Amino acid sequence: MGNRMARKPLELNTDHPIVQTLHQKAEAHKNDKVVKDLVALVFETPLLSSGLPLEDPQTHSSSCLGFFLSLCPSPACVLSKSK
Repeated sequence: MGNRMARKPLELNTDHPIVQTLHQKAEAHKNDKVVKDLVALVFETPLLSSGLPLEDPQTHSSSCLGFFLSLCPSPACVLSKSK
């Protein structure tokens, strides 16, 4: 196959409550960076798990960090949760 990789389908259970909720939030909050980051993570993480490369790994890293920071935006938050 040379440098070409086989394409693998990404199957998504659109009836799953998490996917439905994420879709609703994405529709309701089209400009929300946290929602955009979460959507990107839901689609890109399976690609990584399957061993496929990402088009833009830097954007994936930024999405991960942005999402994690939305959960705990300050160092004090991390320190207080580790006790």
